[in-house]
Amino acid sequence: MESTKAAPTNTTGAPEEIPKLEIHVCYCVQKDDNNSFRHWMLMLNQPEAVKGDWIHSTGGPNETENGTEGPDSLEDATKPQVKYDYRIHSEKRTNSFGIASTDFIGIIDASDRKKVIDASKAIDPQHCQMYVVALVAKLESKGLVEFGATKMLKPKIQMSEAAKKFRRLHRVNPPCLEWTKEEDDAYYA
Repeated sequence: MESTKAAPTNTTGAPEEIPKLEIHVCYCVQKDDNNSFRHWMLMLNQPEAVKGDWIHSTGGPNETENGTEGPDSLEDATKPQVKYDYRIHSEKRTNSFGIASTDFIGIIDASDRKKVIDASKAIDPQHCQMYVVALVAKLESKGLVEFGATKMLKPKIQMSEAAKKFRRLHRVNPPCLEWTKEEDDAYYA
């Protein structure tokens, strides 16, 4: 006799709905109009929730060892800088004043949260925008996000010349997506 596993039910006998998490790319408020580019991060949150997880990469040529704003020009790129590191912050506001806008990337079962966190730890820390694109590409390759999100994000990447120079000096594994020769030259030349 075949055994069938019934869906979990609540006290009314109706099938229990599996909790979901939305995935958003967040574009933070620009620090100034002249030299900086928007910080990007990935956010996981339950639909309509006021708190969620922020996943992002920090450091690089725009941050010094004491945490202050670092150089954003090639001439000033000799000041002490910190290497990139990834950060995962839980219970952060989904409507933070620091977030200027978001792009909805997809929705997953809440039970897949650990897969997203594990994927974020597997990506080399790097420029925040490149980190988010690489992470979304990894989620696509794992079937957690529909294909096409990285294609939408790639043209939005902006890097200062100092960030490009830092990237050339501190190479990372390429993201799991295809790059054209021109794109490779733009970020590694």
